Amino acid sequence: MELFPRSAARAAEMAGMCLDTSASKRRILWVSALALVVLGVAVVGPLHAETISPRRLLEVVDFSDPVVSPDGKQVAFRIERASVERNTYDAFWYVQNVDGASLPHQIADAGVVLRDSAGIPLPATVVWSQDGRWIYYRAMINGKIDVWRAAADGSDAEAMTHDAADVRDFALDKRGYVLRYSVGATREEVRAAERTEYDQGIRIDASVPIGGQGLFRSSFVGGRMATSRYGKVWFNRVPLLTDVPVHWKAVNLQKQVTRNLDAADARNAGDDSDPDERYPDAWRLARSPEDARMAILIRIGERNGLRDKPDVRLSATLPGLHETVCAAALCTGKAITSIQWRPHSDEVLFTVTDPRLGLAQSIYRWNVRSGAVLPVAHSPGLLNGGRDPYSKCGVSFAAMVCVSATASQPPRLERIDLKAGTHQVLYEPNAALAQAMAKSSSVRLLRWKDAKGQVFTGQLYAVKSRSGAASPLFVNYYQCAGFVRGGVGDEWPFASLALHGISALCINAAPYLLDSIDRYNEGLAAVESAVKLLSASGEIDCAKVGMGGLSFGSEVTMWVAM
Repeated sequence: MELFPRSAARAAEMAGMCLDTSASKRRILWVSALALVVLGVAVVGPLHAETISPRRLLEVVDFSDPVVSPDGKQVAFRIERASVERNTYDAFWYVQNVDGASLPHQIADAGVVLRDSAGIPLPATVVWSQDGRWIYYRAMINGKIDVWRAAADGSDAEAMTHDAADVRDFALDKRGYVLRYSVGATREEVRAAERTEYDQGIRIDASVPIGGQGLFRSSFVGGRMATSRYGKVWFNRVPLLTDVPVHWKAVNLQKQVTRNLDAADARNAGDDSDPDERYPDAWRLARSPEDARMAILIRIGERNGLRDKPDVRLSATLPGLHETVCAAALCTGKAITSIQWRPHSDEVLFTVTDPRLGLAQSIYRWNVRSGAVLPVAHSPGLLNGGRDPYSKCGVSFAAMVCVSATASQPPRLERIDLKAGTHQVLYEPNAALAQAMAKSSSVRLLRWKDAKGQVFTGQLYAVKSRSGAASPLFVNYYQCAGFVRGGVGDEWPFASLALHGISALCINAAPYLLDSIDRYNEGLAAVESAVKLLSASGEIDCAKVGMGGLSFGSEVTMWVAM
């Protein structure tokens, strides 16, 4: 139980709020997170507290996007797991037969898990050789990011590039003879630029992060401590010399010879030419693995103060046909979040992430030629390629291989038959925690409206009270998709709080409004209306409400406190 007090202490103070049933009176109660824990245990008592500890929630095994081999018989995926004891993350590549006849086998070390500035793992791109004997992937090992190749049977793994610069992207030609990859400035050039700034001084301008960090090698960027600058997004950090032009190289895998690509070859080094030139309004694109067919998602509708247009239009191109728009009811007015082609077919597979159902996901297949749309699978949580709601399943003509995760079920790997829609569990490394959640946790989807009629959803981890007394409530506001654990950033162990006598509510944020006051007031309205609802039903004590969050969640927390 070491992690819980540390997480609580990190919270400092949380805002509390109490509303009577008429909502005419409000009083603010400030409580520390640790005091709230002690209070909850004193009021309700520890209920199976040893069953789901914060450490177990932290050490959940996560999956990367599964990728199915060209023949549809094998699937490759990376698993990542935190180790509290060793203060690190372990990551390994696995391969498993899609028929589920055998357990997966570990084939290679995936190296240091590369993350963005928010700490979220970057997509673990893997490419199969055409014969299914090898997988190719980027890995940071011994301080260098190279393209590696591992045998699908686990017999061998070796670096295919040995560049002075970190590999940014790569592509394998269809025959599997040539590996193309891109690089920027060399590692030594970046280190030299950092040392020069250290010796000569740093000119502070709008690109230099100065809040809460040092100026020299104080950010963890690209798998190492680095001097950083703001990237294209204000909170994103990039290393020095990121603006050095990218250039492409090619490795002849048979002769082990590397050459620089000229401008013409470099333009064709990726999967396709720049899609923005042909589809400037596209929000998401998916190329067919066999030819030039493209599936396209475009945001449509009036913003009305929103950052993003509210609706999505799905279309696709086929040889000899104009761009075709999906007009069926199952793909119109739906929150479509990802698209991909079913191999060797005219079907586009698309995923709907329904905000009305707490970000539950459903998968459909659209035949572009006939216009027919058929359901494939549904989950009350995520059914995709991992924790990111926009990630994709692995796919062959016959089946999809997806990562399934719900509020009460930690991630596992499933095979979904594309014709019958049947599910088969392939790999469940979190089975013991799943059993503990089923036995001890009481989590359910909550759906309610505020005073203006705005609909909100959230996952409520309710206390199983033996005394019948109303419990304290902890609230988190941001995003609650899949196996939630502790909200964005995994800051708060919801299931553990509930077992210690404190109900926890993770609220899905409303669509992002550009006006910050309106945006924060929506968060306030969501919390107020949820507390009123749960207090009226006698589930929680509205005099004992705490709140915490990360990033935007912390902004809403402070707004509610004010």
